[in-house]
Amino acid sequence: MEIRNFKEFVKIVKEEEFEGVCVIGGQEKHLVKKAVDIILNKIKNFPELNVSYFEGANVNFNEIINSCETLPFLSDKKIIYIQNISNNALMAIGENLIEYCKNIPKGIILLITLEDDVDIKNKYLNVIKNIGYIIEFNQLRGDELNKFVIDMLGRYGKLINKSELIYLLSETGSSLESLEMEIQKLVCYAMDEDVITKEHIDSIVTRTLESNVFKMVDCIAKKDADNALTILNNLLFQKEEHLKILAMIIRQYRLLLQTKLALVEKLNINEIKSGLKLKDFMIQNLIRQCNIYSIQDIKNALRMCLDVDYSIKTNRISNDLALELLIVNLCK
Repeated sequence: MEIRNFKEFVKIVKEEEFEGVCVIGGQEKHLVKKAVDIILNKIKNFPELNVSYFEGANVNFNEIINSCETLPFLSDKKIIYIQNISNNALMAIGENLIEYCKNIPKGIILLITLEDDVDIKNKYLNVIKNIGYIIEFNQLRGDELNKFVIDMLGRYGKLINKSELIYLLSETGSSLESLEMEIQKLVCYAMDEDVITKEHIDSIVTRTLESNVFKMVDCIAKKDADNALTILNNLLFQKEEHLKILAMIIRQYRLLLQTKLALVEKLNINEIKSGLKLKDFMIQNLIRQCNIYSIQDIKNALRMCLDVDYSIKTNRISNDLALELLIVNLCK
């Protein structure tokens, strides 16, 4: 069985008959961790005796079999948990694993978490989905991500309008772990107010590097050097690496150029989103910035960024000064 929806996963795991081999992976590690915790919580009696842990990097298949063959202690279930196994390590034990799991003892849950994403080309995973469970949690996008935020705020009795929701996601990114943390901060900050506003978000939410760079480029487009430099200095104060900041600035201008060219070709939002593989709120922000920049402006900015990249890597100028001069020159 293949499962890609967290609610569906929770429903299936709560069934008493959930047992056998279960492989969990995907990009959204926060959901993977929550899923593992839910499965581990199925062991109510003597978890210290009925849960066996193995590191995926040093997995010994004979030890796994011995653990599976040992009867649970005063429990109807036992979990053998192989943590963070790589695709290569899984391939190495795959054949033996498949043969054993076809007749795995009743009451045994062989739980495996993947270090990598679920590889649909892995022949052993394709067999496991027919004899057990393949569970994959990738990053939520579009309506699913929006619903996650709305539902979580709803559990605290809070509402959020669509424009503020898009703004929140543009500030925090789409990592569910970060989102949960920021939503909890927002709820505490809003106190008795029922609706989350832009002012709440600006006051309490921690912005991602990507969000800060976007705002910096926004300031540059408006020739607002003071605020652009303030954002830069805040990033440096937070110990962000100089080349990482520069790489994000270059990435932002490249995305702007790709978006601008797509708009010239009269592609619609869905076509642009598909081509750039970005989330809705990111595309909307890029299109807004495209109204400020010309194609030549973006190309000139990219050339200046590449010159600064060379200067930093060859130690021709101090890193702080190189980035500051870049911002000042871009604002001219």
